[in-house]
Amino acid sequence: GGNARPEKVDSLLFGLAAEATQRLPEFSPQGISNIAWALATLDLLGPQHVCAPAREFLTEAMAAATPCLAMYAPQAVANLLWAAVRLDPPDDASTSPFATLQYFAAAAAKDATLRMLEFTWRDLAGVSVALAHRSLQVPEALTFATLLVGHAASRCAELTPQMMLNIAQSATRLGVPVAAMQAMVDGIAACIAARQLQFNEVDQRQWREVQSWCAPRVADSVFAPAWL
Repeated sequence: GGNARPEKVDSLLFGLAAEATQRLPEFSPQGISNIAWALATLDLLGPQHVCAPAREFLTEAMAAATPCLAMYAPQAVANLLWAAVRLDPPDDASTSPFATLQYFAAAAAKDATLRMLEFTWRDLAGVSVALAHRSLQVPEALTFATLLVGHAASRCAELTPQMMLNIAQSATRLGVPVAAMQAMVDGIAACIAARQLQFNEVDQRQWREVQSWCAPRVADSVFAPAWL
């Protein structure tokens, strides 16, 4: 990928990815997820002509995981999805890897919806960000995000500011209806006031994006920080 590693190192990593693809049935769900996460973190999922071995591993891993995600730990689901959405999009969206990604993203969204109470807030936020990362047009993503903002609305005090904002921004980008988002947005506004939260520039940008979609039902002077 676009990195400063020596070419020899990338060649070695691609060799390991090719070996892992051949031995995929031998890996545990956690092992598959860890390899996928590592390939994405190392920026090895770029264009097909450069990154074919790593892309092939991830495509095969998604196909293998899709029918049996219930056997995956929540963190493994979140990490595999995080890696999957980082596959460079193909020129033709109908090509096999993109179709595999859509099927997998739908399955991951459905799994996280059904097992929402088993997922940590960190993993739920990770799944929502991943689903909103690309225009996958997966109906299951909207269902997940709609239920998640309802689940999170009364629990904002348990979340870090980053988790709150990631969930809300993802819901905004996935098109969760304002009526469904309102309680969470109000909860975030209340948290900002009660905890006197200081947002950094990225947080501020996220919160503005959320408010442009769904404004809090409270007077700005009560809850809005001075920087708005």
